[in-house]
This record gives sequence, C-alpha cells and structure tokens, in this order.
Amino acid sequence: MSSKVIAAVDSMRKRFDAYELPINLDSLAEKAGIQIKYGDFEAEMSGFAYQKAGTKFIGVNIAESDVRQRFTIAHEFGHIFMHRHDSLSYDPNVELVHFRNGHSTTGTDPKEREANAFAAELLMPEQIVRKEIKDMQGIDLHDSVAVGRLADKFGVSQAAITVRLASLYGI
Repeated sequence: MSSKVIAAVDSMRKRFDAYELPINLDSLAEKAGIQIKYGDFEAEMSGFAYQKAGTKFIGVNIAESDVRQRFTIAHEFGHIFMHRHDSLSYDPNVELVHFRNGHSTTGTDPKEREANAFAAELLMPEQIVRKEIKDMQGIDLHDSVAVGRLADKFGVSQAAITVRLASLYGI
C-alpha cells in the first residue's frame, strides 16, 4: 500500500477522530460534511461519489449487503479525500472482494486502486490487523469462525478480511 494512501487515511482519522472500530461511517460522513444517500441502483452499480461547489454526496446501492455498503462508502471516501479535484467520480460495481468488475477492480485505473486501498486501510487498519493476528497467534484462513470474528471486529465481510490478510501477509 502506498504511503500516499496511508497518509490520507491517517490525516482523515486525526481530523475527524475516527479511531474506534468498527469505524462508524455515518458519523464520519457527518463530521466531514458528506451526505450519504441510499438508493435502489442498477444491479451493476454499487455506489458513487459526487462533489461540486462544496456539496459532497455518496450514493450507495441499498440492495447490497451491509458489509458491501460499508466498503462502498469507504471506497467513495477515498475518492473524496484523495481525488478532490475530480468533480464527479462514478464507480459502476465497486468491488474489492471478488475483483470482478471492469472498472474499479481490474487494477488498471490508479484512482480506483487508491480508493480500494483507502477503504481497506480505513476499515481494516494495517497496524490493528497485524496486532490482532499476533494476539491470535496467527490465523487459519480456512477457520471460518476465527475469520468471522475478525471480520466482525472490523465490520467487513469474511471475504474482505481474507483479501486484506492476503495482501498484508503476501499469501
């Protein structure tokens, strides 16, 4: 993960006192002056970020699971905090877990990679994840109970924490 992403997340955490896990994204949005709007979007659209003339919105597909919505919101925070000069950021099918869509998870768009990395660091901070794994004396990724407990601590899906662990530990 780039130092730019880590610095952006750290700056946001300090500015809005966002340390308690799982991160309360609604409170964070309120402190940052961002309105979160939930809607029934097309199936392939998870969310979008819009900012213009001081107005900031994050749109989230209400048809998706709570943990998917959380990742989408965190991803869109990444666009708002790291890509401020873009007037509109639209992410069809924002997807970290399965890396299946053609735009945000192919790894071809640097801004989408940054937003995904921002979301991962915001929701699952590297230092805390590493401490948890150390305290657990390691984790078997096939142990769904242990992985589930870890996912619950961070408010993410088991797939998301598994991807994060794979990324951090080079699995």
